[in-house]
Amino acid sequence: MNELQNLLSQKENLLEQLRQIAESCEGADNPANAEKIAELNEKLSSLTAQKTNLENKIELLSLGISGASEKVRRLAQSGVDKILAAIKNQRWYFFKNHPKIIFDRDTAYLWANLQYFPYGKNGNSEEYNAKEIRALLTSVNASGIDGYRDWKIPTPFELSRVVEDKACPYREAALWKMMKSAFWCVNANGSYRGKVLEPTLVSHTVLDLNHGAYVYGNWNYNVFVLPCTAALVPAEYENNISALNTVYTENEKLAMTLSIFVNHGLEPVFNDEAASELYHQIFIVKPELQEKLSALQLKIDELGALEKLSPNLDWRALKLKFDDGADSSPMRYAAAVRGLTEFLLEKLEPDEKLSALRAELETFRAEAVSLQEKILAAKTLQELAEIKAAPRPPFEFVAEALAGKIRATLLEMEE
Repeated sequence: MNELQNLLSQKENLLEQLRQIAESCEGADNPANAEKIAELNEKLSSLTAQKTNLENKIELLSLGISGASEKVRRLAQSGVDKILAAIKNQRWYFFKNHPKIIFDRDTAYLWANLQYFPYGKNGNSEEYNAKEIRALLTSVNASGIDGYRDWKIPTPFELSRVVEDKACPYREAALWKMMKSAFWCVNANGSYRGKVLEPTLVSHTVLDLNHGAYVYGNWNYNVFVLPCTAALVPAEYENNISALNTVYTENEKLAMTLSIFVNHGLEPVFNDEAASELYHQIFIVKPELQEKLSALQLKIDELGALEKLSPNLDWRALKLKFDDGADSSPMRYAAAVRGLTEFLLEKLEPDEKLSALRAELETFRAEAVSLQEKILAAKTLQELAEIKAAPRPPFEFVAEALAGKIRATLLEMEE
């Protein structure tokens, strides 16, 4: 450094010391400080305004997030609430995916859908006798109705509860009849008997089928059949949903019925079409989409794990990626092994410690290429037959073995 440079440096040091004194000691009395203070105040005002603006935006965003969350909660909840309200207003349910049964909300009993069930003989034009009813019930329980078994003949009380409800799908308006008949089978203490639904017809309300048909005046009666099953009835269901039960809220009681539908994969038909559509979307479509999404995500995760080889490499992902019926054809087998080995070679890091593994993969690849060339060079069916008959390990085992080699090598490198 020459003398001039030395002097300039000393000057700069002195000026810097003066600036520091001016800033720290003289305050606004110093014109330079006053100017700088004005600049800083202007900048501070601008930053403060920006801060206030950002705080306002954050507050608005927070309110928006809170409102959106509440809306999501209301939307999600309102759908179920509407379904529960529909359950409250409806006792009997048909099912879109099980059309041969109907459901009684009050008891959780399933009843045969008389639009499908042969409740009478000869196209439902004639009644059954006791022997025919036993044979019918045996046949029904052997084959099932829409997948459900354990069907039985209802007791007089159980059948009465059905027909006493004017909303019962089979009751004829103000008449005590179902499907235009007042004579139906009941199980009275183990005996199949005929119950007269319309008491005004005869003085007897139970007809003894086990000792021949009941004869009243000139009428000779057998009866029609409406079986039921308790296959879906949860423990203590009627007690739990009873209006007298104070343990559970109304919505909790309604949810017990809803859970029967959901847990058994049933799609009820509501009197309210909007409720039917809500149920379909929430409990049928949504779970199906979630299941598809999970399966898709699993495949994505498996294939994503192959982007970079690691000690966690899963041979199943390799098989999924390259196995296109490899074991059914030597040509596809060779293509699968070649594709697999070339993929692994491409993914291997250029590390000296991987040279032995790379050489092994190259050997497998060369064998696959050789097999392809041999297939293409074959000139007779006999040669192709010999190629197909030649022993080779299943592709699944090849993928598993190569993945094992890679895992072992990478784990060894980490130690």
